[in-house]
Amino acid sequence: MEIPGQQQTISARPSALFSRLRTLWRMVQDVGIRLGDDHIYLLAAGVAFNVLMCFIPLTLVALYIAGAIVDIDRMIDAVAVNMRTALPPIPATEQLIASVTDEIRSVKALSGTAGLIGSAVLLWTSSALFSSLRTGFNAIFHIPTPKFFLWYKVKDIFFTVITCVLILATVVTTPLISILNAKAAALSPDNYDMVISNSMSLLINSVSAFLLFYVLLRFVPNRPQPFFIVMTATLCGAVLWESARFVFTWYLTHIASFGRFYGTFTVIIVAAVWMYYSVLIVFVSAEIAEYLHERRTQEE
Repeated sequence: MEIPGQQQTISARPSALFSRLRTLWRMVQDVGIRLGDDHIYLLAAGVAFNVLMCFIPLTLVALYIAGAIVDIDRMIDAVAVNMRTALPPIPATEQLIASVTDEIRSVKALSGTAGLIGSAVLLWTSSALFSSLRTGFNAIFHIPTPKFFLWYKVKDIFFTVITCVLILATVVTTPLISILNAKAAALSPDNYDMVISNSMSLLINSVSAFLLFYVLLRFVPNRPQPFFIVMTATLCGAVLWESARFVFTWYLTHIASFGRFYGTFTVIIVAAVWMYYSVLIVFVSAEIAEYLHERRTQEE
């Protein structure tokens, strides 16, 4: 014989679950509407284009500086590690790495000229890159654009210098990471070598993504955002980016057939599409964090 109170509790559980699902679906719809109102999809395309445009001069400047500090083999290893971290692990990525490696060896012979050209061009391209990122964040966080823009130009140049320093730091620390990975694999049983290697790669990718999202969200917008927004967007972005990386890899491996349509340009198309997805994840994470912060503020 059932007790009436127990029957009411059991019947209330499905309704409570449906209520939470409806609330979650309403939140997803609200975020989707906000993304359209803030023109995030268009902004993400513009930022992705600027990233691709900025990559060449930024690489030239990094090669110009790194050429006087480290040898070319270590530089190539660092570039390969970073590209494997940033791009999906597919055959097209390895083809792109091989092409970039050949270009690095060619550019290294003319590193002085390449560095000077890259430095001049980078002053404009980095400004466009970080300005477009700032425009997206300002739209999401409802920050007005100030009339005095010289300070933000200086910030863009500073971010560019920091990016070059991070590239140099990666060049220096890449051998150390490889040594730690080899030591961890040597101390583990033979059957777990691949597990240790994959775990180290996942850890490095996750930490790199977390730091990248935090720096962008903390310092790029015109006005510092609350800690809740920065950390929520950073965690959300790191999880979404790593998840999208696996999904995109599976899609390219099992479904997509870019090679039939683009031929030798497949690598460029894949890199451009992935860059757009990456930038979109940054903006979507920021939009989710802003939306949750507004709901939290209203409830208080």
